[in-house]
Amino acid sequence: MPRAPLLPSLVKASNAGDNPTYAGAAAPEADGYAERLIKYIPGETIAFFLPFASFTGISDGQLIAALAVAEILTLYWTLDRNAKLRGDLRRPKVLVAVWSLIAFPAWALGTSATTQHLLGWPALTCTLILAGTASLIPAFDELIVKMIVKRRAEE
Repeated sequence: MPRAPLLPSLVKASNAGDNPTYAGAAAPEADGYAERLIKYIPGETIAFFLPFASFTGISDGQLIAALAVAEILTLYWTLDRNAKLRGDLRRPKVLVAVWSLIAFPAWALGTSATTQHLLGWPALTCTLILAGTASLIPAFDELIVKMIVKRRAEE
């Protein structure tokens, strides 16, 4: 299973018609909603950030630096994962970048008391931001990619 989201609209477009790409191999299956959601933030980023988020003696500057590095790593890893997909299953780079730049901070905010304290936002507000982001990103990603696939098919 690839570590990048396999959107249903891209898999459907990839499987349409006579596609010699698979050469008798099984065509890929689209990820379900929960599978896609998990893939928007690389595990490497979470593993990098968690020690900083759980360290009670971290200064605001150190936490900001850890957040910035984690955001850069998230962007790098998500773009790299997307690039490793077969061409017809790749999402547009700009979408990959936008979703990763939104997903990681929302996750950090919703799961880390130190990040919440840094901004001075109530835990419930941060949880709602995370819940909204987690529920909307896969849906919007699929919707936008579906429109792009449809437009390409019409050209």
